[in-house]
Amino acid sequence: MKKTVNLCVNCDARCNHCGLDRATVWYCDRCREENEPDELYDYDGEELCARCLLKQFKTVAER
Repeated sequence: MKKTVNLCVNCDARCNHCGLDRATVWYCDRCREENEPDELYDYDGEELCARCLLKQFKTVAER
């Protein structure tokens, strides 16, 4: 999932309008950990990190 968050660090109380007050941050829909957008996978309507995506499948030993 994608959220717009405020990551402003108040640079010496002088705003340079760097855009951190409206930064886009991506999270896995399952574990809610922050990820880069190219590290998330679209699976069954969810945006999942690799770890959560792999949990959706059985291993050969689990069959």
